[in-house]
Amino acid sequence: SLASFVSMQRLIENSRLIAHTDSVILNSENMISYAKDGETGQRGFLVTRNPVFLQPYNSAYDKVIAAYSTVKRMTKDNPVQQKNLGQAKVLIDDRFRHLQKIIDLYNSRIYVSDSVNSAEMIIGKQLMDSLRMVVADIQSEEKRLLEIHTSEQTKYISYTPILLLLAAIVSIIVTLISYARVKSDMDQRLEEQKAASEKYIETNNRISVMEQVTRQIAEGNYAIKRDRKS
Repeated sequence: SLASFVSMQRLIENSRLIAHTDSVILNSENMISYAKDGETGQRGFLVTRNPVFLQPYNSAYDKVIAAYSTVKRMTKDNPVQQKNLGQAKVLIDDRFRHLQKIIDLYNSRIYVSDSVNSAEMIIGKQLMDSLRMVVADIQSEEKRLLEIHTSEQTKYISYTPILLLLAAIVSIIVTLISYARVKSDMDQRLEEQKAASEKYIETNNRISVMEQVTRQIAEGNYAIKRDRKS
C-alpha cells in the first residue's frame, strides 16, 4: 500500500541521513587528528633539527583541508555548520601559519629565548584549543541531528511491519472480493448459458416434431392431424 511504501522510503532516507551524520563527525575528527600530526612533525623537527620529522607536517595541512572541504560540502544545507566551518577555516590557517613561523624562526638560526619560545607555544596551544572547541560544536550539532534521525528511524522501524501486515491483509481481502465477484459473474454466465442451451434443445425438439408431423401429413397420413385435434 501507499502507507507502507512511504514508510519504507522514509526508513531508507533516515538510514542514509544517519550514515551522512556519522561521516561528518568522522571527517570533523580528522581535522583535529591531522592538525595534531602537523604539530607532532613540527615538534620533532624542533627537537632534532632533522628534516625527516617534517614529513607528517608537510602533508598535514592538505589533509586537514581535505577533511574540512568534505564536511563543508556535506553540510552545505546547514547554516549553523557553515558558520562553524567558517570559524574553523580561520583557525586552521592561523594554526599552520604559526607552526610554519616557528619552523622558519629555527631555520634562520636566530637565537630564540625561552620566554619567546614559551610565548609562541602558548599561542599555538590557544589556537589548537579554539579549533577543538569549534570542531566540538560541529560534532555537537551533528549529534543533535543524529538523535533526531535515530528517533525517526526507530519510529519507522516500529511502524513498517504493522503497515506491511495491514497491506498484506488488505491485499488478501481485495483478492478474495475480486475472486468472489469473478466467480459470481462466471456462475451467472454458466446459468445463462445452461438456460439458453436448454431452450435451444427444446426449440429444436419442437421444430423436429413439427417437421415430422408436416412430413406425414404431406404423405397423406391425416390420422395424425385428427389425433392432434382430438
